[in-house]
Amino acid sequence: MESPRRSSCFSLIIITILSLSTLSLSFFSPIDNYLIDCGSAADATVDNRRFSGDSARSNSQILSSTRSVSLRNPNPPLGLAPIYHTARVFKSPSSYEFVIRDKGTHLVRLHFHHLDYVKCNLEDALFHVSVNGFLLLSNFSGYNTLNPRVKEYMIWVDTEKLVIRFTACEKIEICVR
Repeated sequence: MESPRRSSCFSLIIITILSLSTLSLSFFSPIDNYLIDCGSAADATVDNRRFSGDSARSNSQILSSTRSVSLRNPNPPLGLAPIYHTARVFKSPSSYEFVIRDKGTHLVRLHFHHLDYVKCNLEDALFHVSVNGFLLLSNFSGYNTLNPRVKEYMIWVDTEKLVIRFTACEKIEICVR
């Protein structure tokens, strides 16, 4: 007898990729700069940075998932940045693919935050995150992230694509924000 699929969520909020090869102390505008609001169809501005919704038509090429849905928290806490109001539920391993024009060192910044949504069980959400085949997070859980939490990684990229892949540890759905 097949067990029913459990729906689990983790809160990946944003994916930020910055090229650091031309870093200077003056105004920094990286060539490869992707700020993604997972699960949102609209753009959001936080701290003068514009995050593009991954559900927007212009971003449909970066998300490589055949089975996913967007969620929105109907009652987000007051003062919580809009990038934490939405999420994407992956029903299979999925990835975000970014074109890289400036090879070299890049910053990958992942933001995690608790998701208050009935259909997602954060307690069971364990997942792996890899970038271009290198494992960044293993058996990670976004549970108990009452305040936003950020994980930053310096990644050497010598290809024309940067691929961030999410894989559930079990056969469960993954909810990313």
